[in-house]
Amino acid sequence: MTRSSGSKRRTAFTLVELLVVIAIIAILSGLLLPAVQMAREAARRTQCQNHLRQIALAAMNYESARGYFPVNRVGPSSQGGTGNNRGYYSWLCDLLPYLEQGSISDQLDFTVDLSPGYVQGDGTIPSSHVNANLAATPVNLFLCPSDVRESNAAALMGSDTAADNYAGNAGWTSFASGYSGERSTPGEFNGVIALHNPSQDVLWHGVGRKGKGVRLATVTDGTSNTAMIAERMIQTGTDIRSIRNSDPRLGSFHVTENVRTLPVLEERCSAAHTHSDVEHSAYTGRSWMSGWALTAPTYMHLKTPNTWMGHFGTSQYDGDNLVTPSSQHPGGINMAMTDGSVSFLSDEVDLRTWWAMGSRNGKEVISTEQ
Repeated sequence: MTRSSGSKRRTAFTLVELLVVIAIIAILSGLLLPAVQMAREAARRTQCQNHLRQIALAAMNYESARGYFPVNRVGPSSQGGTGNNRGYYSWLCDLLPYLEQGSISDQLDFTVDLSPGYVQGDGTIPSSHVNANLAATPVNLFLCPSDVRESNAAALMGSDTAADNYAGNAGWTSFASGYSGERSTPGEFNGVIALHNPSQDVLWHGVGRKGKGVRLATVTDGTSNTAMIAERMIQTGTDIRSIRNSDPRLGSFHVTENVRTLPVLEERCSAAHTHSDVEHSAYTGRSWMSGWALTAPTYMHLKTPNTWMGHFGTSQYDGDNLVTPSSQHPGGINMAMTDGSVSFLSDEVDLRTWWAMGSRNGKEVISTEQ
């Protein structure tokens, strides 16, 4: 008995069938990849929040042990770099023992200022510095997994310093006269992370006690209403052109040193009134160890998150730098409050609420739910 020709089995796809299969795979990939990317970003955002939570808890433990929150040093030591005043060292350096980073902290030589010639306003770190190798040591907790990082050697005089993504809240600029002129000026930096110039052995504009940081008792607006730490992106440009063409949120606009209300200052800090400056945009986030204002170890509550930054002509000398929080997370930033809680804050946060969150003692009543 013979089989009919119609009973033969096919052993291959036709061209049309193959094209249909490819099209289906392409459609499924197009649907799946965004979902995978969203899931990965959600995981990175959660990891970033965990980093912030650990840093915030370390700051709270530091305050419990010392009686004040950590301090950011914005200038050289009072003894020309030979004292123990930690000239130009960031507030993050104080937290190392509280973050299980004692191996770094124990090796740091704080008797030598973190600048090449101990010149006021120059916070770059040469490769010959006694702490250069430690400054080049990455601390994973100081990095957001969603941000990008490049070599910092070209920007900081040959020392390829380890970057960071988290800045402490210094409050309002000293030139801000409040919401409508009710604040006397120069005003104190009314945030949580104080700015200290060891060469003058004072905290700027009366923040905290002499040589000490902000006490928990002075956070009278409530710890859950007052910001302590926020994300800030890292500059990756290595020359004038790449810095000018980098993410516009890292551009810093020059603002003249005049007393203004917060609404006027916020409006003046824009391309409509002033220009962006390469020098003040070049060093942002380049070194977790540096307290120099241009590396942006602290930020201020003027512009809302993910807009752009600003500065005054004196910013690099006194830390009065209008750094604005930013992130690679779509739609907002992660932020830690002074009670240790961490949440995601929308870019659409109300401007007055944003200003109120920066002030530790302004008597504002706010809600952080966005």
